[in-house]
Amino acid sequence: MSDVPAGERPGPVSGCQLLHPPEARQLDTVDARPFRGLRYHLPQIGDLGAVLGPPDDVLSRSAALALAAAHPRHSLYLEVPDPDGLHFSEAAARLRSWQAEGVLRLDPAPAFYLYEHGYRFDGERYRRLGVFAALRLDEPGRYSVLPHESVTPTVLAQRLSLLRTARADLSAVYALAPAGGRLAALLREIAATEPVSVATETGSGEHRLWVLSDPAAIDAVRQALAGFPVVIADGHHRYAAARRYRQELRQAGFGPGPADFVLAHIVDADDPGILVRPIHRVVRAFGEVAWPDFLAHLRQHFLVETVPLPAPGHEAAVGAAVRALAAERGLPVYLALAPGGRALLRLRLHGWAAVASLLPRQRSQTYRQLDATVFESVVLQHLLGLDGAMRETAVAFTPEVDEAVRLVSQHPARAAFFLRPTPLQDVLAVARAGEVMPPKSTYFYPKVPLGLVFYDLAGPSPA
Repeated sequence: MSDVPAGERPGPVSGCQLLHPPEARQLDTVDARPFRGLRYHLPQIGDLGAVLGPPDDVLSRSAALALAAAHPRHSLYLEVPDPDGLHFSEAAARLRSWQAEGVLRLDPAPAFYLYEHGYRFDGERYRRLGVFAALRLDEPGRYSVLPHESVTPTVLAQRLSLLRTARADLSAVYALAPAGGRLAALLREIAATEPVSVATETGSGEHRLWVLSDPAAIDAVRQALAGFPVVIADGHHRYAAARRYRQELRQAGFGPGPADFVLAHIVDADDPGILVRPIHRVVRAFGEVAWPDFLAHLRQHFLVETVPLPAPGHEAAVGAAVRALAAERGLPVYLALAPGGRALLRLRLHGWAAVASLLPRQRSQTYRQLDATVFESVVLQHLLGLDGAMRETAVAFTPEVDEAVRLVSQHPARAAFFLRPTPLQDVLAVARAGEVMPPKSTYFYPKVPLGLVFYDLAGPSPA
C-alpha cells in the first residue's frame, strides 16, 4: 500500500481494494414491506413512556427487572436478559397473555411505522427519524442487508432461543439506508402531522409514532427505499438469529411466511440525528511489559505528547480532551490515560509507511486505515501481543469516558485508550466492501427503544 501523506484521510471508497470485487458480490435492493404491527393498546396501559425500555443488549438482568418493576406490563418483561435461557418461556407466556387480555393488539391493516426520537447528547439536541418495516432476510448469495460487525456464538444462541420461544421480533434491527436524503425528507414531511402516540421521558428523550397505513404513504416509503441495500447499524445478532430461525423452519418443512422477514427500524443515512460514538479501550493488565518500556515502543510508531491535567484522573479534564479529540482530522490519533490516571498522553501516528506491514492484508484501504484497525493491529497485537481470546480477557470496552477514567484510577495496573468516532461514511464503505469492522468499532446512539411496535411471527405475513 502506498504511503498516505500526513494530515490526509482517504475517502471511504477512493482507492478501495475490495475484499469482494463487485463482479463477485452483486449488491441487491432491499425489500422492506409494511406489516401488521403488534402494539400496546394505550387505553389499557396509560402513558406509552411507562412501558418503553432499552433493549436487552445494554442491560444486565437485575437492571432490566428493576426498570420493568415500574409497570406490570413493561416491555422489558418480554425481553429481559436471560443468559441461561431459563426464563424465555415466561416471556413468551406473557406476550400471548397480554394479547389475550387486549393489552397488545394487532393493527388491522399493514403499515409502516414512522418513529421520531428526540434526544440530547453533550448538551446538544438531536432528532432522528426512521420507519419500522418488515425487512426481507437475504438468501445465500444475496446482499441487500449488509453487516459491518461480526457476531459472537453465545449472544447469537441467546437471541435464537428467544426467537424460537416467543415466535416474535420484540426489538428491531437498526439499519441505515443510503437514500440520499429522500427518505429523510419524506419522513420530515409526514412528521409535521399529528402522531398516534407520544411518550416523553426524562432519561431517553421524546418518542413519537405514526402509523402509515394509507396506500399513498406506503408507496412513497417504498419508492424512497428502492434501488439500494441497507447497512446494519445495530442488531447484528438479531438479524443473524432471524436468518438461522428461518433456516430451521425450512428444514422442518415450513414454506414461506412471516419468518422470511425481520423487524427493522430504517433511517436515512443522511439523517442528521444519527450519532456514532466511539468505544474506548481499557487494558486491564500489561503482563510482563512495564509501562515505561511500553511507552518507549509506542514512540516508535506515534508522536507522544503530554496533555496537562489539573489532577491525576481528573474526569472533567479527560472528558474535555476526548471531545476535542473527536474533532481532529488526519492520521489516526488517540489519548492514553496512564496507569493510576497519572498522566494523559496524546498519540498521533507518525505515518502510514511505518505501520503498513502491521495492518491486515487483503482488506480495503478504508478498513486498513480505520482508527480501530490501527489501534488493534499496532497497539494490541504488535506492542502488547494481545489477539483473539487474549484480547477479550485483557481489554474492556466502554463508550463512557467517566467509566474508563474510574477503571484506571482505581486500578493502578490499568490504562485507558480513547478513540475518535468512526466516520459514518467509513462504516458504509466497509459494509459495501463485504467486510466487518474490528470488534467494538462503533456505538450507534441511542439504541432503538423496546416497546414501540412488535412483529408477530405467528401472525400474518407482510404485505
